[in-house]
Amino acid sequence: MKRVLQELSDSIFKNIVHQLYDGVYFVNNERQILFWNKQAEKITGYSARAVLNKFCHDNFLMHTDEKGRQLCLQECPLTQSIKNNHRYAKRVYLRRKDGVRLPVDIRTGPIKHAGRIVGAVEIFRDASIYERIQRQRDRAKVLAQIDPLTSLSNRRDILKRLGQEMKKAKKFGEELSVAVMDVDYFKEINDRYGHQTGDAVLRNLAALLRQNLRPTDCIGRYGGEEFVLLLKNTPSQNARIVLERIRRAVGEKRWPVMKGHRLTVSIGLTKVYPEDFPDDVFKRADQALYRAKRSGRNSLRVL
Repeated sequence: MKRVLQELSDSIFKNIVHQLYDGVYFVNNERQILFWNKQAEKITGYSARAVLNKFCHDNFLMHTDEKGRQLCLQECPLTQSIKNNHRYAKRVYLRRKDGVRLPVDIRTGPIKHAGRIVGAVEIFRDASIYERIQRQRDRAKVLAQIDPLTSLSNRRDILKRLGQEMKKAKKFGEELSVAVMDVDYFKEINDRYGHQTGDAVLRNLAALLRQNLRPTDCIGRYGGEEFVLLLKNTPSQNARIVLERIRRAVGEKRWPVMKGHRLTVSIGLTKVYPEDFPDDVFKRADQALYRAKRSGRNSLRVL
């Protein structure tokens, strides 16, 4: 009777494990696979018949970590559970039977009988959806920081960067120059050539700014035809030289989107002082821009 109850208990246990939505397999201390549930078959593409009595260090699943290191041969979580009597959880990648690399979240732990460790269990779950959601979140985060027309930082992001760069400049004793640039007579460009041309002008101007500034500098579209430029570790006199070069480059260019006509910009420049708040800096740069506009446009003023 005891034997019948034991067989019945094993049968019920296996049936329960086969109903799980997670893949489950057991190994002995030599990492020989003794049990492989139906979800493990579904996730990996390998049937129980194909894997039972094989060793997981045969590496048919080719478990790797996020850096591509082979875990089955070097840092197998099952081995660690058996050796250290400890449970582990991590994101790894396995190779399905069809060759597809699949992210899985695994949990391993020792199996004990009569007080001795006799093997280990691995429970694993397809993590593809979690990685896809994370990619979507990352993309949404990037899009929330980007101006869709020019692919530059948007207003929120460039102001956030201004605050960050001010703290960094103060901490390391570096000089930070901030400029506000505005396209002259932009309303007339829209009225004469149309809003699509106006948009093309802003995209082309954004590309020109990228070409003439360093990758470490920050460029953002503040709104409309107004741009904010953060020149890191740059004294205002050096920033003035750079910005004058940009102003001339804009003014000398024949813009195909405007049928070869020219375009000009006005620029206000200021330096950051240790006692400044971001609003102080932006206000000064904006005042300098206003002076550039008042002086006839197509000019740069420093405040």
